[in-house]
Amino acid sequence: MENKRYDSVDIIRGIAMIMIIILHYCTNFHITGISLLDYFQMACPIFFVTSGFGIMCSINNKFDGRIDRSNIFRFYISRYKSLAPTWYSAILLTFVVNTILINLTDIPIQIGVNRDAISILCNLLFINGLLPFCNNDVMLGGWYIGTTAVLYALTPAITKMINVKHKYAFAVISSVIGMGIWFIWDYTFSASIADPNFGYYLFLVHYPEYLLGVFLYYNYKERRSSKMQIERCLPTSIIALIIAMALFFNLSIFCNRILSAWMTALAAYYALRYMLATQTSKERGQISSLLIKFGKNSYFIFLLHGFFTFPFISIALPLLKRTGVPEIVSFFVLMPVTIYLSYWAGNLFRRLIITGSPVGKPANKEGMDM
Repeated sequence: MENKRYDSVDIIRGIAMIMIIILHYCTNFHITGISLLDYFQMACPIFFVTSGFGIMCSINNKFDGRIDRSNIFRFYISRYKSLAPTWYSAILLTFVVNTILINLTDIPIQIGVNRDAISILCNLLFINGLLPFCNNDVMLGGWYIGTTAVLYALTPAITKMINVKHKYAFAVISSVIGMGIWFIWDYTFSASIADPNFGYYLFLVHYPEYLLGVFLYYNYKERRSSKMQIERCLPTSIIALIIAMALFFNLSIFCNRILSAWMTALAAYYALRYMLATQTSKERGQISSLLIKFGKNSYFIFLLHGFFTFPFISIALPLLKRTGVPEIVSFFVLMPVTIYLSYWAGNLFRRLIITGSPVGKPANKEGMDM
């Protein structure tokens, strides 16, 4: 497989990134019907699918399609370099901005609320995905980074096992074993877990979603799907998405949230399988081009969007209220502004990290395979 970007993957990433921005944006408003957008938290399972596909493309391009004793250390160093500079810079920026907010304004801190030194250190070491006390409160959405770091660490073992003849059996068996461990862990230790969401954040829950991305890579590489199978992908994706939403809005059972995440990932898998099989080199429309830009910058936007979905809105919303603007009007006015500012900051951040200059042309480097 040649070393290139896939517009289809970036489009899906772009959609997922905008979903996350809108999700966090909506928490500032108290308007009837906004709760329907809570489903947008299922953007993260979509990212796990694209991460699985992206990491396999990276292994193919950088390590000739296999990880073994001769290159496993280089693989881990490569993953660390793709994550660390941006992650560390975002943590530092969050700490500095929050310090300014604490000392100079009355704006409540809504991102990076955990400023404990041990918690920050655990995030710097990428082990927050395993620790409930610092899993998601040092950085907004930090649980996703920590969980993905664990999945990256497991990737050499996954690729070694998944190349066997019965790879689908391996996927089912390993996922069942993983969720069995999760059920035992949750039953045994749930009373001592401070964050009630940590059970959902744990990597064992999202391992099957990540595997879907790995399988997507193999299916696309082998190109064995018939025309009929490809034509069925889009309807299957839509059905999976409907089931996912039905499960999500019936959250009386916690497991429904996990099942909704899996069905969302399955919808993303089939949508991507269809898009990759039918992609052309024709010029994209404006909406597709915009989504591709969001997808290319998704890791950088993800780390900075909290500054605009929380502090920015905390300043802008009261100002609009004082001028007599109704909240519903503010909601629709500020949403595109917040999305644009998040993109602009992420794009600038990407340029600074990759080139060291806000005006330099970024190299073909993605950072994290979101």
